[in-house]
Order: sequence, then structure tokens, then C-alpha cells
Amino acid sequence: MRYIGKYESFFDVDAAVAVIAREWTDEKVEGLLDSEKQEWSDEYSENGNGEAEEHVISLLISWYESKYARVSDKEKLSDVIREHYKSIFVG
Repeated sequence: MRYIGKYESFFDVDAAVAVIAREWTDEKVEGLLDSEKQEWSDEYSENGNGEAEEHVISLLISWYESKYARVSDKEKLSDVIREHYKSIFVG
């Protein structure tokens, strides 16, 4: 008799952030964020609601998914990315 086990994927958020951080240094992320803020508004620091930061986080997650694996918990990964990169903190 054969038993077919249910495969459950395990997504390690910390490992994903480590991979992202190796490729995307703080300086690269700050550059992405600066150029994104310019796209949103000249007065982003006064009028921005975190749109640029959210877009940069989305770009980082999309990059990870294209190179490595599908992300099962994007919300959790977004939170850990915010903690890792102080420049994209949305407060």
C-alpha cells in the first residue's frame, strides 16, 4: 500500500530577506526609493502616504519570486522587509 504524503511548502521569511539583502543593499534600496518618490510627487515628504515605499517593497518581493520561489505570505515578508530596511519604513 502506498501512502502519498501531503506536501506542505515551508516559506522561511528570514531566509528570503537574507537573499534579498544580499542582492539589494541599503544603498540600492535607498536609490530605488528616492527615484520612486520623485515619480509620485515633488513634495512627497509632505504629501506622501507610503505609496513609494509600498511600491519598492512590491518590487523586492517580485524580484525574489522571479529568481527563487513563490512567496506564500507576502504580508509577513513585507513587514520583515520594512524592519530590515529602515529607509522604507512607513510610519
